[in-house]
Amino acid sequence: MQYTAILILFGSILRTECMPRSQQKMMSGISPSIQLSLNSDTGSFMIYVNHTVWFKSGPIAVYLNGAWSTTEDGSLKQQTHGFYIGEDTWGLFSATEIVWAAKGGELFYTVFKMYDDVPAIVFEQVFPNGASNTSVQGSLMSSFPTLNITDVQNMSGQYGYLTFSGNMAATVHVDDWSNAESLPGGGSGGFPLVVFDKKMENAVVIAPASQFMAASQGVWKGMNGSYLGFGLLGSLAKVRDDNTC
Repeated sequence: MQYTAILILFGSILRTECMPRSQQKMMSGISPSIQLSLNSDTGSFMIYVNHTVWFKSGPIAVYLNGAWSTTEDGSLKQQTHGFYIGEDTWGLFSATEIVWAAKGGELFYTVFKMYDDVPAIVFEQVFPNGASNTSVQGSLMSSFPTLNITDVQNMSGQYGYLTFSGNMAATVHVDDWSNAESLPGGGSGGFPLVVFDKKMENAVVIAPASQFMAASQGVWKGMNGSYLGFGLLGSLAKVRDDNTC
């Protein structure tokens, strides 16, 4: 069973060096807040940070046997979904698993994990039978989670981002989140991606949680807008069922 996982981790940016000791102690007890609002019938979601929407989902997409299947055009069809609880190195979590069928009948699973004691969300992609003929032009052969970045063009000045690219991650990219379509992707970089608010009080880190060398992110155009997707590199020719690419 082959999977890649993307981690979204939230934290507060505390500049305590300028605070009196009493206030530092009070601030250290604040628990950051991140919530996932999920529609398990469609796979769509929103991510809230301190009760404010930071991210809205875009369509799920996967390239299998030489063809794209997406929830946007209905070619990626939900078969079933379920809920379970478990524990891993991050601690206790509750999870929603959705089973999809691509155009050729190939199965593709998406998993949402929310943790009890860690301000993190993990998104998993599962290829239960592996996959073949997956090499495609572009940064990605799978996109989950997918963030809708069409609306962020109207959010200039509210959020910024920081990421890296190039050989040995030598180039630093810092820009307004409204310019998210200019993010580097594929083998050239884009991880980790940090999104922060204008007051520099809150930040979200998006990074691979597994399959680091095969993970990628990239901007792609759909029927209804522009999207930032996370998943496996588009250069992968196949995904085996023995935990190798």
